[in-house]
Amino acid sequence: MADVQTETIVTLAEMRQFLNISDSSDTSMDNVLISLLDDVCADIAEELGLDQLTDLAYTETYDGNGTKYLFVDHKPIVSVTTLQVDDIDVGTENTDYFIYSKEGYIELYGDTFDKGNKNIDVVYTAGYGAARANVPRKLKLALKLWVAAIYKGEVVDYSERFEEGAFVSQSGKPIPDNVVRILDRYRKVEFGSV
Repeated sequence: MADVQTETIVTLAEMRQFLNISDSSDTSMDNVLISLLDDVCADIAEELGLDQLTDLAYTETYDGNGTKYLFVDHKPIVSVTTLQVDDIDVGTENTDYFIYSKEGYIELYGDTFDKGNKNIDVVYTAGYGAARANVPRKLKLALKLWVAAIYKGEVVDYSERFEEGAFVSQSGKPIPDNVVRILDRYRKVEFGSV
């Protein structure tokens, strides 16, 4: 049986259970559910500023800002492998710098990130878990709720049940309010909020 992509945080079986699809012989909607799970999971990751919700390594270059703070593009930060300013290693975590995982920034201890153009190199891992089993239940719930809303026609306009070739268009409010409330807990902290 086909299933979702490895970085999708909810399996087809979990989604079928959430929707109370108990007839295991009825697989007519499985491909639609797989597609929805993969696509909406990618949408949630994008909403939260990640390429995927499970852990992924990033290599990025930033401009030095003259402060002790460096906000990276993806959070939560799991670990930092390399941190260099002007091609010089900064040192070690918890001695020379501190990682604020959920907030998505690195703070230098007793120093600042030199001002400069593309002078800071960072290799780090960000995400909500090494595998889908490690991702917070609330994010999984957000995915299930959003997929269920699309599946049940609450955030799409269509005249027929999902079938191959059926016309489907998003309504004015594609993300259900209950999903927005969950995602707001995980959104990126802006620079001025430290």
